[in-house]
Amino acid sequence: MTEKEFNLIKERLTGWKYNKDLIYENQRESFFSNAFGELRKYFRAKNDLEKVNALCNIVVYCFNDFDINCQEILEIHGFETNKITIFDIVRDLSSITTEFHRNEIPDYTFIHRLVFDCFNLINNLGFNFYKCMLETIKDIESHAWYYDESLGKFVEKIGAYSEREAFDLAINDFKLTNIPNKYFLDKEDKDYWYVKIEDNNGD
Repeated sequence: MTEKEFNLIKERLTGWKYNKDLIYENQRESFFSNAFGELRKYFRAKNDLEKVNALCNIVVYCFNDFDINCQEILEIHGFETNKITIFDIVRDLSSITTEFHRNEIPDYTFIHRLVFDCFNLINNLGFNFYKCMLETIKDIESHAWYYDESLGKFVEKIGAYSEREAFDLAINDFKLTNIPNKYFLDKEDKDYWYVKIEDNNGD
């Protein structure tokens, strides 16, 4: 990652956060639950793309919650970057947790190391970190994410933006019951689609 790429990532995330009227201090309270939540998604991922999505989200939380400095990351040396694994990410998060609970003025070294390790792990998985981050930011900017004040964290919207997406969501959700069903559009409004689901008995 070049300094130019870093600055573009930071600029776009800062601009989005500014529009949402969010500040570092408010975000830090939820950093650990968000980051460890993404770590959980990584371990449950079915493929490398899902793993990369989780890693990119961790990086987003780092940028949103802390003032990340490019030089701090570029100056990290002495590691075999091609051998970085998810267990380095686990170690980083554990170190950050310890640091923030023990010190009133924590050392941000571990935050920068976390971004460094996510960057290298994404590359080790065969993906381009910069391009992946741009795709993640596009999702955020397209309102695929929003800040839930009641939860104190960012969450991905589960919603539909077309009739087809509404059908797909309804079908995928109801398949959990393993019951053959009929699906049809019952009502439509400017803000939602109402999908009606019938079982084989017409209920």
